[in-house]
Amino acid sequence: RILKNRVEGRLQLTAGGGRGLSNVLVSDNEVLGAKANGVALSTLSDNVLFENIVIERNIVRNAQSIGIFVGPDKPSAQGGTFRSIRISENRIDGLRNRFTYGVFIRAPKDGISGLEIIANKLNGRFSAKATAIRLVDDHGHATREIKNVVICSNEGRNFSRGIWLQAVNGAVLRGNDFSNPRALTAEPQYNRAIRQLG
Repeated sequence: RILKNRVEGRLQLTAGGGRGLSNVLVSDNEVLGAKANGVALSTLSDNVLFENIVIERNIVRNAQSIGIFVGPDKPSAQGGTFRSIRISENRIDGLRNRFTYGVFIRAPKDGISGLEIIANKLNGRFSAKATAIRLVDDHGHATREIKNVVICSNEGRNFSRGIWLQAVNGAVLRGNDFSNPRALTAEPQYNRAIRQLG
């Protein structure tokens, strides 16, 4: 359990490691001015298991790169398997790099299944080309897959793009509110069974 910590001064809050993680709660933390990612669930290893992870009610302000990151640290890292991950009710505000993300999910070699992104409040405030929520495989090589996704009731402001999906097989989107003309990007050649319900 990683609860009620305050992290300030270019540091990030990271849960990860070589052997993976199970049954983890990252909740009610405050991360201010992180140099890279605010909250990260990540690994550089190739064969690990991350399962039953909840990241909820955290506050991330003025991160340089990404508010919440889940996946292998680098596209070249294989990672392993990620499943049953919930990211909910977090507040992310004031991203600072030109190209950055509120929530960024990178699939490992064996994919991600059971991903929920629900009721987060995101504000790209200081970033010119920010994306609120992005799900991607290994940066366009289409060899990894993200399955059984729910993205609901998220709110995003000051982003050039809302939700951007790649390599997603099965997703339900409902009740998301993004104040830009590109609220959803989900090219059919990269995704399957994407349902947007209002």
